[in-house]
This record gives sequence, C-alpha cells and structure tokens, in this order.
Amino acid sequence: MASNDENLVNLNEVLRRGPKKNQRVGILAGGGGMAGIYSAGFLAGMAERGITEDRFDFAAGVSVGGIDLALYIGNRIEVAIHLYRALCNTRFMNLFRLNKMVDIFYAMQELRKRLDLATLLKKRVSFYVCVTDCVGTGTLLDVTAVKDVEEIAMRIMASASVPLRINPVVEVAGRGYLDGEISMPLPVREVVKQFSPTHLLIILNRPLYWRQNWVQTAAMAKFLQPFTGALNALRRQSEVYQEGLEFLRSPVASGIEISVVCPRKGEVVSEMCHNRFELQSVFDNAKQRALEIFGGRV
Repeated sequence: MASNDENLVNLNEVLRRGPKKNQRVGILAGGGGMAGIYSAGFLAGMAERGITEDRFDFAAGVSVGGIDLALYIGNRIEVAIHLYRALCNTRFMNLFRLNKMVDIFYAMQELRKRLDLATLLKKRVSFYVCVTDCVGTGTLLDVTAVKDVEEIAMRIMASASVPLRINPVVEVAGRGYLDGEISMPLPVREVVKQFSPTHLLIILNRPLYWRQNWVQTAAMAKFLQPFTGALNALRRQSEVYQEGLEFLRSPVASGIEISVVCPRKGEVVSEMCHNRFELQSVFDNAKQRALEIFGGRV
C-alpha cells in the first residue's frame, strides 16, 4: 500500500493532466465550525495552482466543508477568508444568547453575498453534502441535482446546522435535517460506497486523531433533547470518527489512492474561534501547503 505522501504525488499528476476515462476522482472536505478555515485555505491554494472543480468527478462536504466546497466549485474560494472574518461577531455566534448560540441563517446570508448559488448549477462536478436526519441517520444529499437556488441554499445550510439553537432542524424536501457532522464526522466508507472513486482527496480541519469536545457536546445535547436518535448519534461521534479512520486502513480502502491532508501543529483553531488574526494565519498556512503539494500552475 502506498504512503500518503506517495498518493499525494500521484494525485497531483492525475489532477494536473486530468483524470483518464477509467479514473474517478473525488474530494471530501470535513467539518469543524470555524476550524473550516483550514480547508478553505487549502482549496484556495489548489485553485491558485489551476486545480479547479472540473478536475473532480464529485465533491462531498461535511458541515462547514460543504460551505467551503460551494465557494470552491463556484470559483469564489478566494473570498472564503472574508466570509470567515465576517462571521467573527456576536450576531453569528454568541454563547450568552442561550436560545440561539449560533445563527446558521446569518452565515448563509453572508455566504450568498459572496457567491451566486446559481453558478453551481452550471458545473460538471456532482456536489453532495452530508446531513443528519432527526432519527440520527446520516445521508449524502445531492446539491446540484436540484434546479432551484433556494433549495440549494437549504441543503448547504442543513449540512451546517449545528445544534446550538432552539429548533435546529432545517427542512429540505419535506424532511428535517441537522448538521451532517453529528452522524458522519468522517464519511469515507459512505463516499467510497456511493461513488467508487479510484482517487480521493480528504481535507480535514482537525488533527487526524481527533476526539470530540465533551463540553461542546453537552451544550449541543440540550438542543437535541427532542430528537433522541440524533442525540444518540452525537454521543457516538468520536466512535464513528474512529470507524472512519479504521476504514482508511481496510482492504477496501487499500485499493483506492486516498490522500489525507490535515492541519499540522499550530494550524488548528477552535470551532468557535473569533480571532481574525488566527483565522488569517491558518488560511495562509493551509494555502501555502497546497501550493507546495501541487507544484506549478496547471
């Protein structure tokens, strides 16, 4: 089995020349709240190297990873840092506002100021987001299969609807959904099963061996009391994440060239970071890392 570094080298070659007919290349961006600035920076570096969304057959985002991928697919990833900076205020996140600690509707409003969601409909790449239903089951929702811009917005918002407000459910096509990271913190198995890739790039926003923050989990649990299944899924989040890591070492995964990129020491911010300077630093470091990995411009 090739090492992660070898897989990154091979992936670079595939992306620079374009996938062959027998190759299926995908990208998976993880969640993490404001820590998503890392995947935003890495995607910005890829775009600067000329590795745009048309090099991929599919893209899947978990929670904030879906927002980052929407900007990348819409060719607006360079403004991601401005979006994250705009969210560094108490209108978006206020832990003393007990009925709505996080306002996902405000975040979507800020995203739509910077991205015309209609551009996603013109792209070849299949774009999916991970969501959790009210009984705790994770699902990959197709974003670009729908032709209505408002429906696209609701699907992206559902994936990032972190349960830190009263009634955190977002309705999509008559069904209620919550943050995809509740049930699918590392959905490698699900992505491989659904898309059968030959090459998969995974961008995580936390260290590889992550464990959930139990203080934050307790805060979310209060808002999930009406949704027993989703609450149980939240409590198993670390366990499910570890299952995702184990799948990466499985015989099934060994037949796929999987490349994993995650923050190095000093490149992680908290999920509720409000420090614009820290966000800028992580964005710049992640972007520089992508520039180094993917060499000269395509």
